[in-house]
Amino acid sequence: MAYRTRVVERHDGTIDGSVAVAIDDPRQGHRMGVALPVEHDRWIVTLGSFHGDPAPTDPASFEDAARTLPAPELAAVLACGDAQGTVQRYRMPTSRRRHVERAGRVAPGFVVLGDAVCSVNPVYGQGMTSAALQALALGECVGRFGPASDRLPATFYRRAARVVDVPWRIAAGGDFADPRTSGAKPVGTDLTNRFLERVFRACHSSPAVARQTQRVQNLLDPPSSLLRPDRLLRILLADRRARAAERRSAVGALSRGPALAPPESVDRHAAELHRRMVLR
Repeated sequence: MAYRTRVVERHDGTIDGSVAVAIDDPRQGHRMGVALPVEHDRWIVTLGSFHGDPAPTDPASFEDAARTLPAPELAAVLACGDAQGTVQRYRMPTSRRRHVERAGRVAPGFVVLGDAVCSVNPVYGQGMTSAALQALALGECVGRFGPASDRLPATFYRRAARVVDVPWRIAAGGDFADPRTSGAKPVGTDLTNRFLERVFRACHSSPAVARQTQRVQNLLDPPSSLLRPDRLLRILLADRRARAAERRSAVGALSRGPALAPPESVDRHAAELHRRMVLR
């Protein structure tokens, strides 16, 4: 995983929303991008590439990479705003979870937490939240047993395992959507990913589904909240509408001329390629 970040000036009207995310279908492309508004009327724009896909190293290649994303908003942000500073670089070799709750022997008065327990792809934005929730759990355990208790480490590690289980499943599931990802796949990952494809597609047309999905991704609500009957109905209906709109768009594109992709290619990719979300 390789990430590159730039800060640029923010102008009104560049993006209609507070956050813009453009992500390739991981089975067809291996890049992502995100723009976040920050203080002093600026955007912080991050581009990511995975599994050896070349990462931009200078301003020109950074803008070129933004133009390869399936949605144009990030390239527009870079084109309209003056860049501040250099292209910042960050690499992460792999996501990793350590099952410290299974340790046979633990030292009293000493625990690990945060990335030492579970480090995930930072694109999901869950690492600091996970660490904060672990810290809350640790504080409760210290209050209950005292900092030097022999029972503290094992009890905390069981609590920490429950905290990191959700972000780990979300991150690992997202990473395993790319067939080149290796490692131990959590049970149920493929089924979960098929359901999440419907959820993300429904986000395109249902603000209610998009808001709830964002709450799950930000660890405010559990993933099971998406299975509440009324929300599940919204997801299925919005997904159905989105699929129909994609089919109409594909048919319309084909009718405009033979220079476009052949019918079988459009049919195969229309429901998956060029995902785009603007979260308000």
